[in-house]
Amino acid sequence: MFKQSEKSLLPISNLQIRRNSDYQVFDFDHEGRLRNPKGRLDLKLKAFSKVLPKDFTNHTVLDIGCDFGFWSFYSALNGAKEVLGIDRNREVRGQGIVNLVDLNTEVVEAFPKLYGVCKFQECNIGHEFPDIGQFDIVYMCSLYHHIYNNVREHAPIFEWLKSCCRGFVIFENPIDLTDSVARQHVKFNKENYNREAIEKAYTAVGFTRNFEGPALHEKTRIVWRLQA
Repeated sequence: MFKQSEKSLLPISNLQIRRNSDYQVFDFDHEGRLRNPKGRLDLKLKAFSKVLPKDFTNHTVLDIGCDFGFWSFYSALNGAKEVLGIDRNREVRGQGIVNLVDLNTEVVEAFPKLYGVCKFQECNIGHEFPDIGQFDIVYMCSLYHHIYNNVREHAPIFEWLKSCCRGFVIFENPIDLTDSVARQHVKFNKENYNREAIEKAYTAVGFTRNFEGPALHEKTRIVWRLQA
């Protein structure tokens, strides 16, 4: 990924951590632009092409479970006027616990002209539901089953999502326990983790689904666009 011959304004430690990413695998060119999304991330980008605007100008963006910041930085590069990424700190292979807020903030500080609209905030969704205002575009990717396991019911999650969204949510997640990762992580109220219950919960708070497509990286996951 990161070639020693290339000059980067990012700290070496930041590059080293990103090199060992086990989830969002991508890097930056010497000017700070995203490049080389690999594996599942590249497939997600293809799957999202039908729901993402080509131009984010004047849009505000919330990236829930932002991890290494790909969707936050992608939105900023495509014209978003404000981006907030939220996530908990987590263990990264070979690096120990990584402070994702600090990691992504270093990118903003290294390339302020590109990513100056981005801010990052530590938050463990499901254990807390912060009052962070409303956004035009909200990402919730490969995360819902983890939040559900914290909350053990659907309604509070979508009530909070609705409070954060004045536009639409890009929802990419497993919607039942045919997904092996969801089976592994959903320990409580398993019988209620299914499509019918999830649809009932988002409908109850006023979301309507205006797109459904495959999540290309996993056959057991879908992409929804939920309009507020």
